[in-house]
Amino acid sequence: MTAISRRHALTSMLAAGAALSVLGARAARADMPGPDHPAKKTTPGGGGLKARLTPADREMNRKCIDKTLNEAPTGKTWTWKNPKTGNGGTVTPTTPRVRDAGRVCRSFDETITLKDGRSEKISARACRHNDGSWSIA
Repeated sequence: MTAISRRHALTSMLAAGAALSVLGARAARADMPGPDHPAKKTTPGGGGLKARLTPADREMNRKCIDKTLNEAPTGKTWTWKNPKTGNGGTVTPTTPRVRDAGRVCRSFDETITLKDGRSEKISARACRHNDGSWSIA
């Protein structure tokens, strides 16, 4: 597996184009990494597998991230899979919820797996907004 930077992954996702533009602001916040957040990503043969998800995949991924960060105990892995595309993934909180600058934050590991078997691991930290949505910090 080859490691890629968070910035490279974000650039790849933005270059993928149109699929990102159809997402609402809340959905984009919940599953898109911040440009300055360092995270480990490993992907066989290249990066940016999250950019290959369909809008429906992204929505399922976002809902899984939200639910996991809100409800799952540390170390408990939750999964999602889109039966129409065959794409899926997992989300595992790696720390308890903590207060940081007045917001609740939590670190997590995420795996994106495409129907062809390629996978990408992402480690990130997210913070919850007053409206209940999460954004990658």
